[in-house]
Amino acid sequence: MQKAVLGLLQAATACLLVLGIVALARGAHRAFVTRPAAALQALAESGQTIPQGDDEIDRLLKLQAQLAVRLRTEQSESAQLKRIVEDYIAFADQSLELLHHICAQLAEQEPSGRTLEALLQRLVGVLRAQRIALVVTESTAQLLDIDPVVAPNGDVPQIVKARVTNELMTLAGHYTFSLLNDGGVSPPVLAAPVRVPLATYGVLIAEGEPDTRFEQRHLYLLETIASVLAHAISNVSRDVRDRRMALFEERNAIARELHDSLAQSLSYMKIQLARLQAVLPPQLSQSDVAEIARAIREGIDSAYRQLRELLTTFRAPMHAHGLASTLEELAEEFGSRSEVQISIDNRVPRMRLSVNEEMHVVQIVREALTNVIRHARATTAQVQLMSDGLTMTVTIEDDGKGLTRSRGDEHHYGLAIMRERARSLGGRLELKPAERGSRVVLNFIPAAHKARAISGAGVR
Repeated sequence: MQKAVLGLLQAATACLLVLGIVALARGAHRAFVTRPAAALQALAESGQTIPQGDDEIDRLLKLQAQLAVRLRTEQSESAQLKRIVEDYIAFADQSLELLHHICAQLAEQEPSGRTLEALLQRLVGVLRAQRIALVVTESTAQLLDIDPVVAPNGDVPQIVKARVTNELMTLAGHYTFSLLNDGGVSPPVLAAPVRVPLATYGVLIAEGEPDTRFEQRHLYLLETIASVLAHAISNVSRDVRDRRMALFEERNAIARELHDSLAQSLSYMKIQLARLQAVLPPQLSQSDVAEIARAIREGIDSAYRQLRELLTTFRAPMHAHGLASTLEELAEEFGSRSEVQISIDNRVPRMRLSVNEEMHVVQIVREALTNVIRHARATTAQVQLMSDGLTMTVTIEDDGKGLTRSRGDEHHYGLAIMRERARSLGGRLELKPAERGSRVVLNFIPAAHKARAISGAGVR
């Protein structure tokens, strides 16, 4: 009986052992064959390249290694992308801060050489450029009283040195110029025109190192700043033009008032004086009457002549482009109505004078040329403008007989009025002899130069 039970237990144990082995085998097959095969099949269906191996485990290990490499690559790319995004954000912040600074500064004051250099210095840091420069037209340099090329610390881009101004004004965009004769690598250049729809004032040029890579965002920032500068310069030009026009309108109004009132009164007095002389009784002393009448007539004639000079002054046209253009037109005007050949020698192409200063200079030149034509018997005359950087000198010289400097001539030739105009400019006017003829010399310091000299002394 015991043997039977023991045999039964042994048989049951053997069955359980066999069942356990079968279950273990099936589990192992499912874990190491079926499931890896299904995973590999799913990867294959998704387009993933499956590495070759001896079995599924080997292939899974290789795939795991590949995934680890890919994960490290993606982490590296993610870190690089993060740095790029942070760089873009930092660039955007710096750009906005720079634009705000430029707009605020240009809203408070007109663009000057010192202001523009400081702005360009900040722009170099934002663009990470090597050099930057603002190249302006001659008329813009004269308007702002700056150099035609403004660069921080005088470090001018190579392209500015290698090209003439007219060529630079046509640049716009992203360039790489062949500046080296030996075929070396040329630096990249960004150029943005400084212009408004109706006027071009210059061009803004940034130059990088040969290995610098400028992007569209850098060009867009440069173009935006160029546009801000263009509108600031346009505002200055418009303000100067408006002040000039307002002064002209005021002077014309005064001229009309003088003509309608004082001129008519003087004319009436001259007529009445002539009538008085005609009806005086003959028994009166003719010498006394003649002397009194002559004195009255001289007084009226002097007042009338001064009035005509005032009317001429108030009505005199001024060119919108400044003193140089006005003097050219004045030379053409006097040359067309006389045989005197008049030339303009302008050695100060960049002059920044106020409208009143221009008006006084033009009237002094006009009076001097009038004397040349009426009294000097000259064939040629020259108007020369020079400057030593502070004092401006205007010389009117002719080859005629010359003018004397007696007290009577002072008034006859209008020298007293010319000297009064010179004093109103804070300068002096002298009548000097020349090799042939005479020379009128005006020396004065323009108000803009005085302000700049005071500002420079304050900085030091």
